[in-house]
Amino acid sequence: MNRSISRPEIDAASLVRKILFFLLMLILTMGNLFLLFRGLNSAEAMDQAQIARQIARNEGITTKFIRPVAYEQSKRAPDANAGFVGFRDTFHAPLNLLVNAAVFKIIDAADGEKWKIQKDQMVYALDRVVAGVATMFFLLAIGVNYLLLTRIFDAKIAGVAALLMLCCELMWNFSLSGQAQMLMLFLFSSATYFAYRAIEYVQEGRLPLMPALVAGFCLVLLALTHWIAVWILIGYLIFAAFAFRPRGLVSLMVIAIALIVCAAPLYRNYQASGSVMGTAFMVIYSGLGDGEDSAMRVMDFASNDSNLRLDGLIMKIIRTTILQGTDILPFLGSIFAAPLFFLALLHPFKRKSIADFRWCILLMWLFAALGMSIFGVSSEGTHPNQIHILFAPIMTGYGLAFLSIVWGKLEVVNSLPILRNAHHFVIVVLSAAPMLLGSYNMARFGLVRGDKGKGW
Repeated sequence: MNRSISRPEIDAASLVRKILFFLLMLILTMGNLFLLFRGLNSAEAMDQAQIARQIARNEGITTKFIRPVAYEQSKRAPDANAGFVGFRDTFHAPLNLLVNAAVFKIIDAADGEKWKIQKDQMVYALDRVVAGVATMFFLLAIGVNYLLLTRIFDAKIAGVAALLMLCCELMWNFSLSGQAQMLMLFLFSSATYFAYRAIEYVQEGRLPLMPALVAGFCLVLLALTHWIAVWILIGYLIFAAFAFRPRGLVSLMVIAIALIVCAAPLYRNYQASGSVMGTAFMVIYSGLGDGEDSAMRVMDFASNDSNLRLDGLIMKIIRTTILQGTDILPFLGSIFAAPLFFLALLHPFKRKSIADFRWCILLMWLFAALGMSIFGVSSEGTHPNQIHILFAPIMTGYGLAFLSIVWGKLEVVNSLPILRNAHHFVIVVLSAAPMLLGSYNMARFGLVRGDKGKGW
């Protein structure tokens, strides 16, 4: 008796697209890390890397880069320590330091002789390790956003968004800078995934407690990666207080989680500096004062010339807010679909979960923008306070969905099926152009340098 066994059909076109995507991802990853990488180019990343090495050497969260204002704080702290050896850092949030320190521990980076830079070496090997860790989180974030956007919309929009992330020059610049933004992108993407699952639970009549709490926990970890991300957490808490029943319960539980998780580093900061935010709070003078650099050089808090003045607060906040609005495209990585998210707010999506989730994203983004207005941000380069980039993938998904809806209603598109996906092609070409054009000369230089350019 012949029995036919049904097997799922393989979509050859989809399989080819996925293979090409992973091949492109491999080429870009290897090319950026081993051909275009010129060492860490961010002062914040270098500072975090040397602190991570201190941790790997079992010396705790200590630093060899001592800011004058931090030294003054340490003399007035409850646990005063004015020594230059074993000086406790209170400027950076701890999570990215600990992640890099764990990697350093695994590869025995504490051994200075083993990792000593060689005479003809162009790039310090541990710089590449730091950039590699950031790149790993970037690639993981692409995967998380693909899963999220597939769940919200469909595989086509998710695939185009993933391709736009992969071809985003700013995201690669943050990866190679060694800053915390790519770890933040992974944590924020995970938070948005579980936040959307919680909204789905509400629509299904189920209790959204678990996914909502997981989303909140990811945002707490986000704040432990960079203190400015506390503003994003505030936006989520406000949304959760109204969106999830019983109202206010999720927000109160997330606040409790935040207090428990953040208690140790905040208490340590207080003991070392006399302030729970330590030296990190001084970043506010970058946005509202006379500049972060001048504030960090203060040696006398009581002096009238100490540069610790916050003049014209309202006007400075308004100015930075306007700057963020006018430069929103470069802030979002020059992904042309991302700003269309704000137009998607006007569209009546049929699925209530999609419609509700965009208000969660908007609320978190508004508070993030407010935080950046207060603490300062710039669209030039990889500014350490730049967290607009975290919203680029999810905003891109909504922007692509809105654009596809509008595009599909055009008569010329309906009459010519070949134009059905033309808008995706145009968006990808425009968004990838900065990376493709800017990488040519750097790639040629790397090829000319040969082995010396690799730095191993």
